[in-house]
Amino acid sequence: VGLLNALRSGANSMMPPAGEAGGDETGVDADSEQDTKRVKCADASSSSPHDELVSAAQSAISSLERLIDHLASQSRSKYKSSGKIWKTLKAVVGDSFGPADDTYERGAVALLAAAALLAVRGQSDSLKMIGSALISGENSRVFEGCPAARSLARSVLLALLGRYANGDAVCLQVVSKLASESGLGRCGDGDEADEDLSLAVASVVNTSFGGRVDDLSDQLSKDTVAPLIVLASLVKPWDQIEADRVVRVACVMDLYYSAEALCDAAVESSSRGVGGNGASVARLATRALVDTSLEYRCYRRADSFAAKYYDHCGAERYAASRFLHAQDTIAKVVRQRALQIVDKQVLRVDEAVDKVTADLAGSNAKWNSNELRVLNEDDCVDLGDMSDSIRQYTLRKLRGSGQDDFAVRLSKIWKMEYHVNPQQLAREIEQRKITYLQWDDPGCPGYTEGDCQSLPAPELISEPPDLTNKFRELIGGTDSLGFDC
Repeated sequence: VGLLNALRSGANSMMPPAGEAGGDETGVDADSEQDTKRVKCADASSSSPHDELVSAAQSAISSLERLIDHLASQSRSKYKSSGKIWKTLKAVVGDSFGPADDTYERGAVALLAAAALLAVRGQSDSLKMIGSALISGENSRVFEGCPAARSLARSVLLALLGRYANGDAVCLQVVSKLASESGLGRCGDGDEADEDLSLAVASVVNTSFGGRVDDLSDQLSKDTVAPLIVLASLVKPWDQIEADRVVRVACVMDLYYSAEALCDAAVESSSRGVGGNGASVARLATRALVDTSLEYRCYRRADSFAAKYYDHCGAERYAASRFLHAQDTIAKVVRQRALQIVDKQVLRVDEAVDKVTADLAGSNAKWNSNELRVLNEDDCVDLGDMSDSIRQYTLRKLRGSGQDDFAVRLSKIWKMEYHVNPQQLAREIEQRKITYLQWDDPGCPGYTEGDCQSLPAPELISEPPDLTNKFRELIGGTDSLGFDC
């Protein structure tokens, strides 16, 4: 705490008096000159005030690293020590920023100086943990109502993005975290984009995501792709990047949460009218998300995304995703003998068909199979055939798994023909009787024929100790057939 407070003290010589720093902005040139001076704290310029600030930041980070190493050496369990380290680190950093209702510009300078050094020092686990504790929601209050602090944060971000674009080692996780917590990406409370920040983020994204999509998974790491998507979601440089391409790369690298966050940002921009092509970007991004999920046979994800972005990705993707998700689920539950789920999946397909049919009729549109080019020819089913196709598929799966009796019952409910060999069906029923005890089998409570004495029905169990005792009886090999819990 003392070292972090020293970092704040080092910021005193960097900041003008409170009244001057919190006053109205006087002009673009003056702000630019002030930003240029402040950003030197991240680049460690040679002036004495900057040296004092950078030295305090380095000392604070080194002290926190030693604290992490000390706590890690005290525990043999890696998982227990991680939780203890995180709690202690949060407490130390939180105490250094004072009470929750205390906001000050010097705290912002201290936070930004430490964050900039963390970003350029490397990507070790200890530094990432320190960055998460330092750049947190609790500490981000230092930027609230402080234009000078937000302006300084913007300058630090531009400097770090510039270093990364020039090939220098920069931890993008710290950069994205700083951009998120400082509330940057838009100027003030309006919808006007920050052009400089948009261009900087777009330059980094376009450089990183260049080349073939399938090759990028070998060239990039998740620690690089995820923060870049966070920056793009915050800044929203839709005019300078290919959002659909970024979404595809994220899906190929199994970063579906990041891809969904980018789609959410594009949809938000479309709904608020931000940017000239916001609606187009939302359509392209959401369709890329659903198409890539379908291409990799992630049907549950595709169904969820298509339902969430129904107004943007289109009715065709919604119906096709629901149909393929139902097929995939039915195949699994039939293998697992969880047959009670089958009719629910068929009902979900019927509801999707009814919804899409009504929407297409209301908008005077027609079903467009060309929207489903990503699918194989065998997976493409017209809207009018989906309800019948899912039922035929279910009956085929049941026949293949030897569940003819259940298939017969479903065919009667659906009023469909199902041809089965009576002798085969009788053999299946007999085999089931051999496998599972029936209520009216000899020795069971429902048996009333012959001289075999039936056992009484088990008593109901309502208390946990009684259930435990019944298990002991079964393990002991008593004459009991089972118990009802």
